[in-house]
Amino acid sequence: MRRADSAFVLIKVRFSVCKIVTLFVLLTVLKMIYEATEHPLLSKSLAAAHILGFLYIWLIYLYASSFLDFSSLVNIVTTGRMRTEPGFQNPLLQSRSFKEAWGVRWNAPVQILLKRTVYVPARKCGLGRGAAAILTFLTSGLLHEYNFSIHNRRSYEPGKATVFFMLMGLVMLSENWVWKRLVPRCLQRVATGYLPTAVVSVFLTLVVSGLFEHYFIQSWIESGFLDAAGEMFPHLSCKRQV
Repeated sequence: MRRADSAFVLIKVRFSVCKIVTLFVLLTVLKMIYEATEHPLLSKSLAAAHILGFLYIWLIYLYASSFLDFSSLVNIVTTGRMRTEPGFQNPLLQSRSFKEAWGVRWNAPVQILLKRTVYVPARKCGLGRGAAAILTFLTSGLLHEYNFSIHNRRSYEPGKATVFFMLMGLVMLSENWVWKRLVPRCLQRVATGYLPTAVVSVFLTLVVSGLFEHYFIQSWIESGFLDAAGEMFPHLSCKRQV
């Protein structure tokens, strides 16, 4: 591990504060949306599902990465400024592919664990890269099945988490084929040469946000996740008025 100088600590603190403020604003917006879900267009529209999924992906990212940032700062204080690698590397604004998002930037502790215990052993046993990747996503889905069955047990439908991660694995494996075979070269040049990384990342997030909303986050919301996250801010209540 490397030592953290004062400039690094200051940037880490500022970035963490920005995440907390953004999390508060996002929870406020989702509170208003949640209270309006009786509207038929909001509850049934495919576009609404993608928009909600997009917001929920940001919510999960901000929520999880804030805790990892906090643990990193505590580690710096308690170990004499020894810094740890970031848990999330800004995946929603700096990823230019699903492979980069899942394999490099999203939830590094779990990604490294799965790589060491599933992907690398599978490759050593003779599986190809694609098969080993699918096996890794399957294992991730099963881990989330166990996790969701405990903290989302009131509303979780078994199998949804596994379906989501299997779909993400297939999307990641197919993106290169789609890019080379179906995207015109002129659009490839525009995307690689002119589009900012943040725009590409937002597009990638929107592509999978509908799947995320349906297969991943619904049981969280129905089990009271907004209420639990809102308790971080004493004056913010996400409970629906009866």
